[in-house]
Amino acid sequence: MKIRSLLKTSSIVFFCRAIVCAVVFVSPSPASAGAFGGASAVSFNREESILESYRSFTGEKTPDTLRNLFSRKNHVFLQEPAIVIADGTTRVRVSIRVFGQREQLPRFLVSGGTCLDVQKKNNSLWVLDIVPNKGSMASSVTVLSGNTMVEYPLVVAPPLNLVDAKNADPVVMEYVTIANELASVGENPSQK
Repeated sequence: MKIRSLLKTSSIVFFCRAIVCAVVFVSPSPASAGAFGGASAVSFNREESILESYRSFTGEKTPDTLRNLFSRKNHVFLQEPAIVIADGTTRVRVSIRVFGQREQLPRFLVSGGTCLDVQKKNNSLWVLDIVPNKGSMASSVTVLSGNTMVEYPLVVAPPLNLVDAKNADPVVMEYVTIANELASVGENPSQK
C-alpha cells in the first residue's frame, strides 16, 4: 500500500515519551491493519470534556448545577488542581492509571500544553506535570497502552483578562467565568 493511500485511510498520531518520539497509525478497520506490518488496529476513545458537557447542558442553570458540571468522577484519571487557569505558568498534575500490556511502556501525548515531567509511581500509576498553553481551553492527555488509546481532556480555562467578553460565545464566557471563580477559591467540585 502506498503512503498516499495509507494516509487517506488512517490517522497518524505522534507520541513523545521522554525524548523518544514514535508515530502510531490508527487504523479505521482491521482490514487495513495488514498495511502496518500485521499490527492490529488501535482502538480510540475520547472522554467528554467539561466544556463539552457545559455546552450540551439543557437543565436549569442555577449556581449549584453549573458548579456541578465541573465535577469529574473517574477512577483512572485525576487532575490536581481540579480546575487550572491557563496563564502559561500554572502547573497541573495529572495521575493516570494505565492498565494492559506490561511489556511496553505507555506513550503519552500532551495537546495544548507542555509536559514538564513524567513519573511512574507503581505498576499502573503514572504522574505527569503539565503546563497548559496560555489562554487554552482545550488541553488534553492522550494515552496509548497496547492497542488502546484514550484521550482525557483537562479542565482548563483562560484567565478572564485574556477573553474578549464582547465577542465571546455567551456559553464559553459563562464557562470561563465560573472556572475562574472556582479556581480562585480552590474549590474542587469533584469532592462535593
